[in-house]
Amino acid sequence: MRLKQVFIFLLFFLGFCYAEKTDVVILKNADHLTGEVKYLDFGLLNFKTDHMGTIDIEWDEIASLSALNQYFRLERQDGRLIYGSIDSDTLANKLLVLLDTVRIALDFAEIVRITPIKESLWDRFDLNVDLGYSYTKASTVSQLTFGGKASYRAYRNSIQMNWTSITTEQQDKPQTRNRDVTLQGKRIFKNKWFLNSGIGAQQNTELGLDLRLSLTSGVGRNLIQTNHSLFLGSGGLSVNREWAQSTENAYNLEGILTVEFYRFIYKTPKMSLDSYFNVYPNLTDFGRVRTELEIKLKWEIISDLYWNLTFKSSSDNRPPSGEKANIDYNIIVSFGWKL
Repeated sequence: MRLKQVFIFLLFFLGFCYAEKTDVVILKNADHLTGEVKYLDFGLLNFKTDHMGTIDIEWDEIASLSALNQYFRLERQDGRLIYGSIDSDTLANKLLVLLDTVRIALDFAEIVRITPIKESLWDRFDLNVDLGYSYTKASTVSQLTFGGKASYRAYRNSIQMNWTSITTEQQDKPQTRNRDVTLQGKRIFKNKWFLNSGIGAQQNTELGLDLRLSLTSGVGRNLIQTNHSLFLGSGGLSVNREWAQSTENAYNLEGILTVEFYRFIYKTPKMSLDSYFNVYPNLTDFGRVRTELEIKLKWEIISDLYWNLTFKSSSDNRPPSGEKANIDYNIIVSFGWKL
């Protein structure tokens, strides 16, 4: 009797697992795919199948999408957020969002982001790890870089951690270290507005900074968002404490002005451009201004393996401990893996 109960339970469990993957994608070439919608971002629908694993499908190649057993948050180009399950009207070439008896018809091109609300905890995480090394014999300069990004998505919130470590060594000169770790949370509101806050730790021995710990908070808006591009601006405040060489430790209150631009090209090979520019006017040491700039180009070599070309710069017109150098920059070539 127990064996029969176990057998029935296994059949029910397998049937349940199979039933989860009932989302259907129909491509413009009439191919049908059955699986599970994971998310849509930057023009790529991440779709999990039983036989091909998880694949990325170009959004503009999709003729129909049906995901009636899941609940989603959809974001339009104008920033409006819509919630419900998904179906399609193939005759009108519209995406339908269904919530109870309400049916909202949208153009496929209007939708820039789709996030499932009822997905597993693990599926909400993305992890990218980069590693690079260079050595120049003529100048005996060696440089080791390690960086990455981990992100977590929920239906209105997201958390992202970024880290970068650049260690440079040269014969007869002291080692220089440029390290940066940030943890940032974002809350999404209507009309493309968002609230963000975070904590961070920095070290830059070239600018005489042993350690800077900071707390930040601000508000921003996605100014331009499409299936290929995102341009946003934000502003806020930062409270930090600095430990510097040969000077007293100091507390600072700074403003934050940020612009970020992202561009994604999903035609093979996939390419992306990530960039940001931060300006920190000091409110306790009036006249002091810091800046941070990063521009990263990424090319996909094979699936989930890519290489990066990164330009990273930091400046401080009044660097800690009175260092002569007030700007530090690096050009980095590295390889990365998306887990």
